[in-house]
Amino acid sequence: MGDLRDQLLKAGLASKKAVKAVETEERRENKKKLKEQKKSGVAAPALAAAQQALAEKAEADRLRAAAEKAAREEKELRAQVADMIEQHALKKRGKGLTYHFPHDKVVKKLEVSEETQRALSLGKLAIVFWENQYRLVPGETADKIDARLPDAIVYWCAPAPGPDEDDPYKSCQVPDDLMW
Repeated sequence: MGDLRDQLLKAGLASKKAVKAVETEERRENKKKLKEQKKSGVAAPALAAAQQALAEKAEADRLRAAAEKAAREEKELRAQVADMIEQHALKKRGKGLTYHFPHDKVVKKLEVSEETQRALSLGKLAIVFWENQYRLVPGETADKIDARLPDAIVYWCAPAPGPDEDDPYKSCQVPDDLMW
């Protein structure tokens, strides 16, 4: 049974807290059974084995239900993100400039207009990778997507905070349209 717990913990489908609670409950039940056996004076190994099997089956059922619930929630989140992308993705990117951005440790290119490039550099637009395509979504939508499924957002240039008071280079501003 410990192997199943380890697998579910590694997969992230069960928390350490839940596993600890189940183990504590099992210890309490076993202690209670031993006390009852001592009171009656008759040890019933077959009864104890049957009760242990029932407890293990109940635990397996609880863990399976938790795994199914997690899978169902993941599917719902993916559906919500898909709806948001389909509703809010920009249909036209424009042409004229090549916008470079990192994705999976590789620099990718996207053809955009000057206005789109400016919006990307200001954090008003974000790039998401969905259904094997790069799509542009507004920053508000990217914020909602990030809350549900952060791996979908490939590139989002969050607005930088104002210059630090102690920064010796605060008078040297980096232009927004700097291309690399």
